[in-house]
Amino acid sequence: MLQSAAFSGLAAGLANATNHTFGARSALVPDFTQPPPTNLSIYTNASLWEQWRPKAHFIHPSNSVGDPTAFWMDDNGTIHLSALYSFIRGIENSTYFTQSIAGSTTQDLLHFKDHNTYKNPVSIGAGNEVDFLADFDGSVIPHGYNGLPTLIWTAVKGLPISWSIDYHDGYESQALAYSEDNGDTWIKPEEGANIPVITAPPYIGNVVTGFRDPWVVQGKQFDDLLSPNGTWNYTEAPWYISVSGGIHGDGPRLFFYRQSELNNFTSWDYLGPILQEKVNSTFVQPGSGWAGSDESDGSNYETSQLTTLGHEGDDEDGLGLITMGAESGRKDHSYHWSLYRVGHWARSEHNESVILNTTFEGVVDWGLGYACTGVQNKTDLRRYTLCVIGEDQIEDLKYQTEYSGALTLPRELFIKDIENVVDSSLVRMRASWAVKTGHLKTAVPTENNGRIGAKSDGTVDLTTLGIRPAKELAAFRAQAEKSFVVNQTEVVFAPSRNNSGDEITVKDGEHQIYRALEQSPDSRHFELETTISFPNASLRSEDYGSFSAGISIFRSVKGVEPGSDRFEDVSVVYRPANESIMIQRNTAITNSTVNRAPEVGKLRLWERRVNGTTQLDDLKMRVFLDGSTLEVYVNEVLAISTRAYYWFPDSTRVGYVYNTPEGFSKNDADAKVTFKETSWWQGLVDAYPERPKDKWELIRQLMGYPEPANNPNNDTIIYQGVGDAPAFPVLP
Repeated sequence: MLQSAAFSGLAAGLANATNHTFGARSALVPDFTQPPPTNLSIYTNASLWEQWRPKAHFIHPSNSVGDPTAFWMDDNGTIHLSALYSFIRGIENSTYFTQSIAGSTTQDLLHFKDHNTYKNPVSIGAGNEVDFLADFDGSVIPHGYNGLPTLIWTAVKGLPISWSIDYHDGYESQALAYSEDNGDTWIKPEEGANIPVITAPPYIGNVVTGFRDPWVVQGKQFDDLLSPNGTWNYTEAPWYISVSGGIHGDGPRLFFYRQSELNNFTSWDYLGPILQEKVNSTFVQPGSGWAGSDESDGSNYETSQLTTLGHEGDDEDGLGLITMGAESGRKDHSYHWSLYRVGHWARSEHNESVILNTTFEGVVDWGLGYACTGVQNKTDLRRYTLCVIGEDQIEDLKYQTEYSGALTLPRELFIKDIENVVDSSLVRMRASWAVKTGHLKTAVPTENNGRIGAKSDGTVDLTTLGIRPAKELAAFRAQAEKSFVVNQTEVVFAPSRNNSGDEITVKDGEHQIYRALEQSPDSRHFELETTISFPNASLRSEDYGSFSAGISIFRSVKGVEPGSDRFEDVSVVYRPANESIMIQRNTAITNSTVNRAPEVGKLRLWERRVNGTTQLDDLKMRVFLDGSTLEVYVNEVLAISTRAYYWFPDSTRVGYVYNTPEGFSKNDADAKVTFKETSWWQGLVDAYPERPKDKWELIRQLMGYPEPANNPNNDTIIYQGVGDAPAFPVLP
């Protein structure tokens, strides 16, 4: 869970919420023409609502967006997307702390319609015996319990829960609910309200690090591997569940279950772990960074999805894919990595489970994007995936914005082949790619495998996980309010090639050339695309140091000097010396208020040999800025999501940046960077056209749900937002 590491401090935060009822703040409002104060919490409630709120992303009407969850497509082709929901403050008829589930439906992944209208899009909430504190992530079987849409989710009856503290068996269980209104609301039968369908972890004695986020899946390869004769011959396929967690001191796990009998969704048999790893380790070559860090798999898995993937999307004969959140193996970002593993499903030699024989591991989102989950488009089998983008504020500003978090734009995951790569030691390592040995067949490209996959011309074909914006997002361009295309075929930068209009600065040992586009967007809601060519000699060369180039997404008006309290610049650059994509966030708001540290991802530009000629890959970048949400996609293999908290309304210039270390002595040929095909499209789309435009209607809506009559703590956990927050219930 996105917030699981912080549960231990929840009670104190709830008590403080009593100081933030509506109308309790001062009347101060921000003046965006003046430099920001060091303390933005002086401003009145909702005064920053419009400043950074995304327009085209999935977001609750107000309050807090958590993990994406309960995605599914119904028989009519409607996609249901939900996310955990919790209150910023206690309001009428609400549990004082709830992570419930609230969501929307969509026909096109562009426009969303709230379940039960914006006034109350919650579809299921806590309050019964198994979940009287919170509801966590779950997933949906379209035709399950009594033939109806069925949600299996994590019911929480005890807190705190974290990988960093001792676990209490019974705090988390997996429960069931069904829907009679196509997912607008979920009904808990006796098996869901008071009797879990999976009651406890497979290892008892408080030894696990977590036990949550069930993912339901069917798979022909699973069936064939687990059937007695090697081929599944029943008329119906069973359902499987993976539950995320880990074992203290041993490492993260995905616990794998199968229905005890067909069409029975209340009884599940544990088969064994489908994925297990040693604590704070990684599959990739140590020190390489291709899965984030040497400790990226951490201590606990959560929010996993499993599927079998091909070149266009889900493919029953494809490669096994697991995406998962991993906790404890990162030094920042709340200790979270958003990872994936790809390989081949196999029968375990130690138990009755399927396991994933990993051939490569990588990062789904290198930035804030976490808890990524997905849904299959039943029409063309594309695998959509969305992640949550939390806020990146050091000073808590949720009362000034009256909302927190959003989901990323929809992405497509697919198996991507990289053909005709020059075979070398750069290929032969455990990393975020594997050697292609046949159609949807791969092998780990280590020296232990000899020169497996090598072709007679000295090249090799690689396979990796493809990540790209969903093709539906092409509507951003077709429906743009305005757009701009750079009319030059190439824009070239080199040490001795400057234009008269270039802005040149030397700061902190770095020489920068900034060249503004002829036109820039006048809003913070746009898509940008560019292609960049780098010199081959610059790759993995210490001599090039901080040499980098890229695009500035927004920058202060000309004349504002870097380093001044009015200067803002957020840029996306590639540094070939260490093969890193960086989002540099230099905004006017101070480091004590928001996180301005750069986001960093790792990207290799491959040398390829085609018709006897060796060429270096270009870097093709797509950028989406929507309020403070910033998403970057590169070469269909890398995604980074983050926040960019701009301040001044006129910091909107877009341009090229070219950076060299002070004293850089490379000649033009060895330091030439070329930009091509640069364009932007302003406007995006209004994701919620049916919601009111008056922010107070969204903020003051009584979003909540009735407390069930059989809630054993009903009298003690109702919180109206005034007085002391009640204590946690006393658990048996």
